[in-house]
Amino acid sequence: MGDRLAEPFRRAVERVNPVTYAGAWRYSVVSCDFDSQTIDALPLAATEMPPVTACPMRVPGLKLDIAPGSIVLIGFAENSPTMPYVAQYPQDPAEILRVHILGETARNAREGDTVRVTIPSGSLTLAVSGASATGPSAPLDITGTITSGSDKVSS
Repeated sequence: MGDRLAEPFRRAVERVNPVTYAGAWRYSVVSCDFDSQTIDALPLAATEMPPVTACPMRVPGLKLDIAPGSIVLIGFAENSPTMPYVAQYPQDPAEILRVHILGETARNAREGDTVRVTIPSGSLTLAVSGASATGPSAPLDITGTITSGSDKVSS
Protein backbone atom coordinates (compact mmCIF):
# COMPACT_ATOMS: atom_id res chain seq x y z
CA MET A 1 0.00 0.00 0.00
CA GLY A 2 2.93 2.37 0.75
CA ASP A 3 4.35 1.97 -2.79
CA ARG A 4 0.98 2.82 -4.31
CA LEU A 5 0.94 6.18 -2.48
CA ALA A 6 4.62 7.06 -3.02
CA GLU A 7 4.31 8.43 -6.57
CA PRO A 8 1.24 10.64 -5.95
CA PHE A 9 2.90 11.94 -2.78
CA ARG A 10 6.15 12.76 -4.68
CA ARG A 11 4.18 14.67 -7.36
CA ALA A 12 2.26 16.63 -4.71
CA VAL A 13 5.51 17.61 -2.94
CA GLU A 14 7.13 18.69 -6.23
CA ARG A 15 4.15 20.96 -6.99
CA VAL A 16 4.69 22.72 -3.68
CA ASN A 17 8.52 22.64 -3.74
CA PRO A 18 9.98 22.13 -7.24
CA VAL A 19 13.19 20.34 -6.25
CA THR A 20 14.12 20.13 -9.93
CA TYR A 21 15.34 23.72 -9.70
CA ALA A 22 17.56 23.20 -6.65
CA GLY A 23 21.31 23.38 -7.30
CA ALA A 24 23.07 24.49 -10.47
CA TRP A 25 22.72 22.91 -13.89
CA ARG A 26 25.08 22.76 -16.89
CA TYR A 27 23.83 24.80 -19.85
CA SER A 28 25.29 25.63 -23.26
CA VAL A 29 25.20 29.31 -24.24
CA VAL A 30 23.22 29.96 -27.42
CA SER A 31 23.68 33.74 -27.43
CA CYS A 32 24.90 36.54 -25.20
CA ASP A 33 23.52 40.08 -25.17
CA PHE A 34 26.48 42.21 -24.09
CA ASP A 35 24.41 45.38 -23.55
CA SER A 36 21.71 43.82 -21.36
CA GLN A 37 24.13 41.30 -19.78
CA THR A 38 21.86 38.32 -20.40
CA ILE A 39 22.25 34.95 -22.11
CA ASP A 40 20.01 32.46 -23.82
CA ALA A 41 21.05 28.87 -23.08
CA LEU A 42 20.00 25.23 -23.44
CA PRO A 43 20.37 22.54 -20.77
CA LEU A 44 23.08 19.95 -21.46
CA ALA A 45 21.67 17.03 -19.51
CA ALA A 46 18.66 15.09 -20.68
CA THR A 47 16.47 16.50 -17.93
CA GLU A 48 13.23 18.37 -17.61
CA MET A 49 15.15 21.61 -17.20
CA PRO A 50 13.81 24.33 -19.50
CA PRO A 51 15.82 26.47 -21.92
CA VAL A 52 16.53 29.90 -20.41
CA THR A 53 16.11 33.21 -22.21
CA ALA A 54 17.33 36.61 -21.04
CA CYS A 55 19.05 34.91 -18.08
CA PRO A 56 20.91 37.63 -16.13
CA MET A 57 24.68 37.65 -15.69
CA ARG A 58 25.74 39.51 -12.56
CA VAL A 59 29.45 40.15 -12.11
CA PRO A 60 30.06 43.23 -9.94
CA GLY A 61 32.13 45.84 -11.79
CA LEU A 62 32.29 43.91 -15.08
CA LYS A 63 30.35 43.31 -18.26
CA LEU A 64 31.15 40.06 -20.11
CA ASP A 65 30.58 38.75 -23.60
CA ILE A 66 30.46 34.94 -23.59
CA ALA A 67 31.01 32.84 -26.73
CA PRO A 68 28.15 30.68 -28.03
CA GLY A 69 28.73 27.04 -27.11
CA SER A 70 30.40 27.92 -23.81
CA ILE A 71 29.32 25.88 -20.80
CA VAL A 72 27.92 27.79 -17.80
CA LEU A 73 26.13 26.73 -14.64
CA ILE A 74 22.60 28.07 -14.25
CA GLY A 75 20.93 28.35 -10.85
CA PHE A 76 17.35 29.24 -10.00
CA ALA A 77 16.79 31.76 -7.21
CA GLU A 78 14.33 30.55 -4.58
CA ASN A 79 14.00 27.30 -6.54
CA SER A 80 11.84 29.19 -9.06
CA PRO A 81 11.92 28.42 -12.79
CA THR A 82 11.11 32.09 -13.41
CA MET A 83 14.31 33.36 -11.70
CA PRO A 84 17.34 31.83 -13.49
CA TYR A 85 20.81 33.34 -13.13
CA VAL A 86 24.33 32.47 -14.28
CA ALA A 87 25.95 30.82 -11.26
CA GLN A 88 29.33 30.01 -12.83
CA TYR A 89 31.04 31.35 -15.94
CA PRO A 90 33.22 29.53 -18.51
CA GLN A 91 36.54 28.32 -17.15
CA ASP A 92 38.36 28.72 -20.49
CA PRO A 93 39.48 32.37 -20.95
CA ALA A 94 39.10 31.99 -24.73
CA GLU A 95 35.33 31.68 -24.20
CA ILE A 96 35.16 35.19 -22.71
CA LEU A 97 35.12 37.33 -25.84
CA ARG A 98 35.08 40.77 -24.17
CA VAL A 99 35.39 42.24 -20.71
CA HIS A 100 34.23 45.76 -19.92
CA ILE A 101 35.37 47.25 -16.61
CA LEU A 102 32.71 49.48 -15.07
CA GLY A 103 33.15 52.50 -12.82
CA GLU A 104 35.50 55.42 -12.70
CA THR A 105 37.89 53.75 -10.29
CA ALA A 106 38.99 51.11 -12.81
CA ARG A 107 42.35 52.07 -14.28
CA ASN A 108 43.68 50.77 -17.55
CA ALA A 109 45.64 52.01 -20.55
CA ARG A 110 44.09 52.32 -23.97
CA GLU A 111 45.33 52.44 -27.52
CA GLY A 112 46.38 56.03 -28.22
CA ASP A 113 47.13 56.85 -24.56
CA THR A 114 50.46 58.46 -23.68
CA VAL A 115 52.57 56.42 -21.26
CA ARG A 116 55.76 57.07 -19.34
CA VAL A 117 58.22 54.29 -18.54
CA THR A 118 61.13 54.70 -16.15
CA ILE A 119 64.23 52.60 -16.80
CA PRO A 120 66.09 52.24 -13.47
CA SER A 121 69.80 53.10 -13.40
CA GLY A 122 72.09 50.17 -14.20
CA SER A 123 69.27 47.97 -15.47
CA LEU A 124 70.02 48.03 -19.20
CA THR A 125 72.95 46.26 -20.90
CA LEU A 126 73.78 46.89 -24.55
CA ALA A 127 76.14 44.65 -26.52
CA VAL A 128 77.60 45.74 -29.85
CA SER A 129 80.38 43.83 -31.71
CA GLY A 130 81.49 42.01 -28.56
CA ALA A 131 81.64 45.13 -26.39
CA SER A 132 78.95 45.83 -23.80
CA ALA A 133 77.89 48.78 -21.73
CA THR A 134 75.52 49.03 -18.76
CA GLY A 135 73.39 52.03 -18.06
CA PRO A 136 71.82 54.40 -17.66
CA SER A 137 73.80 56.08 -14.90
CA ALA A 138 70.60 57.71 -13.59
CA PRO A 139 66.94 56.67 -13.99
CA LEU A 140 65.75 57.40 -17.51
CA ASP A 141 62.15 58.46 -18.23
CA ILE A 142 60.84 57.59 -21.68
CA THR A 143 57.48 58.82 -23.00
CA GLY A 144 55.57 56.99 -25.73
CA THR A 145 52.15 56.16 -27.10
CA ILE A 146 50.33 52.86 -26.95
CA THR A 147 49.99 51.86 -30.60
CA SER A 148 47.96 48.65 -30.33
CA GLY A 149 45.80 46.92 -27.78
CA SER A 150 43.33 44.14 -27.13
CA ASP A 151 39.72 44.33 -28.21
CA LYS A 152 38.88 42.07 -25.27
CA VAL A 153 39.05 44.65 -22.45
CA SER A 154 37.46 48.10 -22.48
CA SER A 155 36.34 50.69 -19.97
